[in-house]
Amino acid sequence: MRVMTFGACCSPSSAQFVKNINAERFKEQFPAAFDAITKAHYVDDMLVSIESEEEAIQLAEDVRYVHAEGGFEIRNWISNSTSVLAMLNGSSIEEKSLDLTAEMSTEKVLGMWWNTTSDMFTYKVGWSRYDSALLLGQRYHEKRGLARIDDDL
Repeated sequence: MRVMTFGACCSPSSAQFVKNINAERFKEQFPAAFDAITKAHYVDDMLVSIESEEEAIQLAEDVRYVHAEGGFEIRNWISNSTSVLAMLNGSSIEEKSLDLTAEMSTEKVLGMWWNTTSDMFTYKVGWSRYDSALLLGQRYHEKRGLARIDDDL
């Protein structure tokens, strides 16, 4: 195969395998990028927390390089730092634009919602299905209830 088939049951597994094999070639040259690709990636999403903007930019550039060497184009970078976004997406920040002043500037990341202003992850739950005692921690789900929630997801 020369092109990844999306939508097939095996697609996520195949993508994980190929990106990890590609990263292995650069383990010595780019150890931080190797770790990010093999431990902080799921298919085409990468989620890492970096102490400084300079380190974030360097890691992202290294990850971009490693992926490019395997023929993968990485786009749509998200950060809660405008300077990191400007460096990764170009000065116009066209691909993904974050309004860091908005009350709820959120981005969906790996099934979670990331509030870029507060730098917190949240989940959205269909609250109408749950009674207030359960939500307030006054009552707990029994095993059957938890299994039912899992089936609904």
